[in-house]
Amino acid sequence: MATIASQLRPEWEKLSQEEFRREIRDLSSVADLAIFWNIPEFQLNYHAFHAEKAQSYSTFMIPRRNGRRRRIEEPSLTLKYIQRILHE
Repeated sequence: MATIASQLRPEWEKLSQEEFRREIRDLSSVADLAIFWNIPEFQLNYHAFHAEKAQSYSTFMIPRRNGRRRRIEEPSLTLKYIQRILHE
């Protein structure tokens, strides 16, 4: 049976896809999700409901090959962690 590959949460690799789906279905609150993701509930609440984009991202410019500039918006470390878990 296939397993979920996870770089951030290696314990997920031990779960089959069906077990992983069952665990996800059993989540019923923000607190459950925070525990499942191993992050403080207040941080999850903050980034989900209260954070302003300006506070969650730093913006900078880098040069392109054609001489123009490219705008980069980099998430804060906590938000980046949350995004990577979502991606996995």
